[in-house]
Amino acid sequence: MPGDISMLQPGDPRSEAVVLLHGWYSSPIPMKRLEWALRREGYQVFNPAYRSIRVPLATLASEYLPDYLLRNIPDSLRRIHFVTHSMGGLLLRGSLAAHRPANLGRVVFLGTPHHGSEAADFWSKSAFCRWLAGPNLASLQTGPAGYSVTLGPADYEALVIAGDRPLSPFWSPLPSPHDGKVSVASTRLAGSARHIVVPHTHVALPIRTEIIRQIVQFLRSGDAGLHA
Repeated sequence: MPGDISMLQPGDPRSEAVVLLHGWYSSPIPMKRLEWALRREGYQVFNPAYRSIRVPLATLASEYLPDYLLRNIPDSLRRIHFVTHSMGGLLLRGSLAAHRPANLGRVVFLGTPHHGSEAADFWSKSAFCRWLAGPNLASLQTGPAGYSVTLGPADYEALVIAGDRPLSPFWSPLPSPHDGKVSVASTRLAGSARHIVVPHTHVALPIRTEIIRQIVQFLRSGDAGLHA
């Protein structure tokens, strides 16, 4: 049958899916431009909304994401790739530790605080901020309080893209260089194939044309087109 996915050749994007995971205090909307670009490349794209504010990160990783993949991703797909922004990368890493798909493909992390964020450390000092931000403000801290300390290195093909242009030139609790929310140092991930620093802010990482091109190239071939 022409539409039968089992008849597609290996490497054909139609036999592969890309799951997009937005960040903390966000939604699928900032990932939409990337979603449309990947659909034009022929990939099946899933861009779910998840409760990033009120549901603990550990629960999202152990329950929400595995259940979502089980219910929505066809078993016949040859590979499942992931593109994550900010906290979405920690969610994925936590989920892969215990619920790794057998057909896992490549993974892209955009501005993910793999070692926590010093901004979360700073704002966690305020009781009002802790109440407003929900449990995942603590999960995003550096050091032993943060969720990232429970996670191991990448043992899959991974590309890390970090920004080094904050929105505001004024004081920040983050060490330079940083993208306004995450320091470049915190985005580094042991085991990743590439680490690229681009001159953009945290919120711009999923929407910039040149970054989307790098993501597409990496998903296709494992080559991001730029050196680490």
